[in-house]
Amino acid sequence: MSVEEVVRGFIEQVRSGKNPDLVNQYLAPVVVAHQIVSGVSETIKRTP
Repeated sequence: MSVEEVVRGFIEQVRSGKNPDLVNQYLAPVVVAHQIVSGVSETIKRTP
């Protein structure tokens, strides 16, 4: 799938509410994010 097809599919299927259960085909189950709070860097795990 091209990037355009992925984005279009997500918007048309998941965001529109037509097939919200397809979200796992478009989003990662966990994303590691780097966050800085008061000058201290930490890594947190985020879910959709």
